[in-house]
Amino acid sequence: MCIRDRSSVGSFSPPQLTAEEEKSSVMPKHLLCDACRAVSYQMGRYLDEFNKPGNTYTNKNGETRIKESAYLEALELTCNGDRKRPDQGLAQYGVKAVNGRNRLSGPGLESSDKPGILMGGSKWPGRLANRCGELLGEHGEEEIYDCAAEIEGHQQEL
Repeated sequence: MCIRDRSSVGSFSPPQLTAEEEKSSVMPKHLLCDACRAVSYQMGRYLDEFNKPGNTYTNKNGETRIKESAYLEALELTCNGDRKRPDQGLAQYGVKAVNGRNRLSGPGLESSDKPGILMGGSKWPGRLANRCGELLGEHGEEEIYDCAAEIEGHQQEL
């Protein structure tokens, strides 16, 4: 099929980074909501991965829970990455221009379904890892796991 009308064909360009997005070692403020969503999505994904026989027990209320050692490992993998799978987890995220604004894009984020050029790597995985550590520090592993345990299919937002 030949497309003769080029006006209907979209064109994409890489996101134009601000000085803060390019040089700062911390997550820019306007991307914090996306960062928290990305981290919580990955926490849920790793918790789901660890929710298997051998890592779980049934409490007095009949609820299946992940053992503390397993959920601590899952949350550590979320923040620090998995050496066996270096291209997974927080390494899958980058920045993309969506409707004229730079947004984080990757699994679990609304912008991942939007067309555009993803600029990944560089400082983005490290910034997300820092945000992950901040969330663990603010809320604690047990509180994060308890919140995730209340949600069926942990990949929902925590």
